[in-house]
Amino acid sequence: MGELFPFSRRLVQGEAPRQVMLLVGPPGCGKTTLAQQFIYDGLVDEEPCIYLITDHPPEMARESMRFLGFDVASYEEKGLFRIIDCYSGRAGIKSSSRYVVESPANLTDVSIKIQETCAELKEIRFVLDSITTLTLDAGPSAARNFLQVTLGRIRQRDGAGFIHFGIRSS
Repeated sequence: MGELFPFSRRLVQGEAPRQVMLLVGPPGCGKTTLAQQFIYDGLVDEEPCIYLITDHPPEMARESMRFLGFDVASYEEKGLFRIIDCYSGRAGIKSSSRYVVESPANLTDVSIKIQETCAELKEIRFVLDSITTLTLDAGPSAARNFLQVTLGRIRQRDGAGFIHFGIRSS
């Protein structure tokens, strides 16, 4: 398995630990771009990647990655790249993903879908983009419990990843 992402050794002054990290920052600072680079680097190393999206449909995620030069179609066909769609059900549109959560305000449903999506996978890369939306929908207490369960499941699979949390700058 390769590095978590390019230059990670330099950023953390050593080997980057396989854990889930929280990306926090204002809109437009590059959280999603960093997360997508992280996913693509894993795919190139043949690591399975789960991308949970809450604020846009899967087509937008794929197009955004294509714009960055990350063609994920072949990895998706091989089952290495899986998008969990927590947007389309809430927006009332048809999803192009096989992994859809119809009511993401129910974080139990989201948790079950994560478990189903990565059931047979090990050493996954996981990105949740963004926990902010799930927190607004379900409430802070439910979101905290959801994160604890999710982090535990990712650790069980020797996973690494990012949880994206957007904040407004003052």
